[in-house]
Amino acid sequence: MNGNTNSNPATQFIGMSDNKDFVFRTNNTERFRVKSNGDFKLAGLGSTVGMLYVDANGILQAGNKPTPCLPLQGPPVWQSIVSPATIWTCTDVKVGLGTTSPLAKLDVTHDEPQGGLILHQYNTTNNFKPSEIKFMHNNLAQWSIGSHLDPVSSGPHSFFIWNIPNTKPSLYIDQSTNRFLINSSIPSWATHPFQLTVSHVENHGGIAINKSTFSNRKSQISFQQNFTEKYAIGIDRDHLNEQNFFIWDAEEGVTRLIIDKDGRVAIGTEPPVIWNTTVNYKLYVGGGIATQDVRVTSQNWPDYVFEKDYHLEDIDALKSFITKNKHLPGIPSAQEIAKNNGFELGAMQVLLLQKLEEQTLYIIQLQEQINRLNKIIIEDPKQKGGLDEK
Repeated sequence: MNGNTNSNPATQFIGMSDNKDFVFRTNNTERFRVKSNGDFKLAGLGSTVGMLYVDANGILQAGNKPTPCLPLQGPPVWQSIVSPATIWTCTDVKVGLGTTSPLAKLDVTHDEPQGGLILHQYNTTNNFKPSEIKFMHNNLAQWSIGSHLDPVSSGPHSFFIWNIPNTKPSLYIDQSTNRFLINSSIPSWATHPFQLTVSHVENHGGIAINKSTFSNRKSQISFQQNFTEKYAIGIDRDHLNEQNFFIWDAEEGVTRLIIDKDGRVAIGTEPPVIWNTTVNYKLYVGGGIATQDVRVTSQNWPDYVFEKDYHLEDIDALKSFITKNKHLPGIPSAQEIAKNNGFELGAMQVLLLQKLEEQTLYIIQLQEQINRLNKIIIEDPKQKGGLDEK
């Protein structure tokens, strides 16, 4: 059978020229009928749902109100023919995928291990276009999330959350390096080795770790190697709701540094012991300090020793005090040092300088006595013998 050519649709057509129905049959059974009034009749079971449906008489009808749509929603726009219905759109523009009762504008219901939505960008000539979902308010785009932010680069399909009014990503995850950017422009990864970068312009911006309750928990950042913790920094080291900051050596199981609520710093020692001291020091160090220089300030430098009215202890009284007490006047004894867990470096330096200046005065007095004796010998040599006998 060959098709016709040069036919005239006005006179050459398939159909009826009178008021009879036009019938299609297969196996001598009616399958489809175009009625003389223009209705379409399909053989099959009747229905009352769908944008188009076949009624009990086999007539193709416009959709009526379906059961899953609410009474005020009117007739359906679309219902899939599979049972249960996998796509259903009620006329208040609620789309259900995998459900006949959508609760939102788009309701996706699934029970697959990895179900949901797929945005697939496929272009054989240009594979650099981003796939994204935009969020709008009053017809103005505000945010978008998607993959492959750079539309002109053939780089990896990274993930982004884009702040449209500010024209920069609020979150960017690079696929090849798995590095995170928060509120930051995209750097050159070759010169930017950090896994997490947070940019801000606020006076108190950055990263916050919040312990939401006063339970026995500490907040910390753990630094690990091959999933083994090496160091940690955080607050509330002993999870007793205390305000302190610590650096923890996980391998040795010791605190390397801790700062308490009063701003006192301990390095290489345990604060609970030394915090009980009566002096409010700001720095405690266990194991010693190596440094090139130390500056100690004092408001009572002992230049007053050289004032004319300064009382210098008589040398005999000084000898008596040392014989009895086994230490210099004004200098704490060994027992006092032990009792007070040490001594004040600044105060001790002042005391030592005071004693050094007093010794200088004693030396001057001694030299004056020597000078007087020498004068006597020079003026009267006969007295030298008497001095020798003495």
